[in-house]
Order: sequence, then C-alpha cells, then structure tokens
Amino acid sequence: MQTDSTGGVRAARTLLSCGVAAGPIFVLIFAIRMLVHPEFHFTRSEPSLLSIGPLGWIQIANFVIGSLLVIAGALGMRRVLRLSKGRFWGLSYLESLEASMRPIE
Repeated sequence: MQTDSTGGVRAARTLLSCGVAAGPIFVLIFAIRMLVHPEFHFTRSEPSLLSIGPLGWIQIANFVIGSLLVIAGALGMRRVLRLSKGRFWGLSYLESLEASMRPIE
C-alpha cells in the first residue's frame, strides 16, 4: 500500500504530464485535420472552422480534450506549488508569464 505522500507525488506528476502533452496532442490532431481538409488554408482560416461539416466532431473533441489536459496540468501545478517552499516565486513567475502573453491594447 502506498503512503499519501507517494500517491500525492505520483498524482501531481501525472497531472503535470497531462499539461505537457496538451499542446503536442492538439497540434498533431489539428495538423492531421488540416491535411485532410484541402480547402483549409492555415494563413487565412481559424482552427475552429475545422469543426464545421460531417467530420467537425473531431476538431470539437480536439478542443475539449486539449482543454481538459490543460486544466489537469494546472491542477498538477497547483498541487506542486502548494506543497513546495518556493510557491510565492513560482506563482510570481507564472503570473509574469501570463501577463507577457496578453495582447497589447
């Protein structure tokens, strides 16, 4: 039987792995859909346009799965930062990273 700390570390590591895998999985499925859809132009179209049509459910599932993986990664980050000594600096780093991604208005 596992102790709580070992199970907690394993769960946090699994959740963080989900967050790491979210981007590549989304891009892979998007690229496959883009290649299958010849009228889709990467420079002129948005990824959500692939959700229209008979195979649109694939792109919708891609959005949902990608979102759930990102949320799982965020929960893993929360677990790690809550238990670590450097949680203030970790959260400050994440907030500055998020602020740098905002569009300038």
